[in-house]
Amino acid sequence: MTPRIVELAAKISASVTGMQELLSAQGVTSPSFDEDSPNVCLLTHSTSQMKFLTRRPNCMSYSWILSRSLSSPLPIDAICRFHIADIVPPGGQVSFGEIAEKIGLEEQLVRRLLRHAMSMHIWKEPESGMVAHTKMSKYFTLPYVNDWISFGAQEGWPAATKGFCLANNTDKSIFEVLGADHARAMRLASGVKAHDHFPGFANAEVSNLYDWTSLGNAFIVHVGGSRGEIAIELAKSFGEVKLLVQDMEKAIAGAEASVPDELQGRIEFKAHKIFDTQSVQADVYLFRLVFQLWPDKYALQILKAQIPALQPGAKLLTQDLVMPEPGEIPLWKDRELRAMDLNAGASFNGRNRYMHEWKALLKAADKRFVLQRAISPGRSLLSTLEIIWDAPSSTKA
Repeated sequence: MTPRIVELAAKISASVTGMQELLSAQGVTSPSFDEDSPNVCLLTHSTSQMKFLTRRPNCMSYSWILSRSLSSPLPIDAICRFHIADIVPPGGQVSFGEIAEKIGLEEQLVRRLLRHAMSMHIWKEPESGMVAHTKMSKYFTLPYVNDWISFGAQEGWPAATKGFCLANNTDKSIFEVLGADHARAMRLASGVKAHDHFPGFANAEVSNLYDWTSLGNAFIVHVGGSRGEIAIELAKSFGEVKLLVQDMEKAIAGAEASVPDELQGRIEFKAHKIFDTQSVQADVYLFRLVFQLWPDKYALQILKAQIPALQPGAKLLTQDLVMPEPGEIPLWKDRELRAMDLNAGASFNGRNRYMHEWKALLKAADKRFVLQRAISPGRSLLSTLEIIWDAPSSTKA
């Protein structure tokens, strides 16, 4: 039996050939992205099928789906809110009626919602009235993925249309609002693990984002390091470094217990708020996915707070998104970065910066912050900026 992707590729190839012959016979120019290019829709079905078949299910897939139309968040929200993925048995099927009974909605509404989702290849209907998993719907059975997509549908989508404050009728930041609502805060905290499915975001990939061996037996402070997951990964992979994890007291409470026995003595924790003056002297200060959450006003405060502890030659490593200029990177990567940039703005009033904006931010904080280099490995969406404190002018980027 011919694999589906091979069959689709053959159809696409044949259709392109036939379409071009037809256009040439009629004297019509071939389609392009120019504004006066002819409208041709002959390939839509096959190319759409190929896109979904070859798209690896991940959180960006669902961000893309949420952005496709105003109606898309409706089935996504219902899927997450009622944990419908857990009702459909792996390798089996269940009726619309059974799902409706278990979640307490009318069957016709469940049918409408899930058939909309099926149009995006989330579930399938192998026989009339029955629901079975696809690779896209199976992804929702991961609890942290369900929480992350739910956060996008219930928090991110309203924020995208109004901004978080207007959507929640508040003048408080998202951190203050979620801090006062345990259920919403826990949904975000759980959902953050879904970052593991973004290229370069997984904890296990942190070792590949920078040449950590070049640091030798450095002492690293991970500012905003949460429960120490990154510190543990670095300590396991690079046997000479020692790390201090700084975060709010409630974030690090009891985190020492998760440190493996063989790493005891190399990883410590200390309560510290990100805007507080840094009091610990270290070789390296790591900021991972921090600055994208803050506009320049607050990003400057974070940078300036480190200055009292910095020694000449100390490094700041920031792992964030660096926005590309048009045409610099493949379109798939460009599209994801720009979507994530808008999400950061809508939900957190944050932003992802271009390289010239990073340089301007560092200069505004203190001219002794010198951007040494930016490292953007492979398919990773994350870049590592290596910033030296008071570096010689000859090494400036």
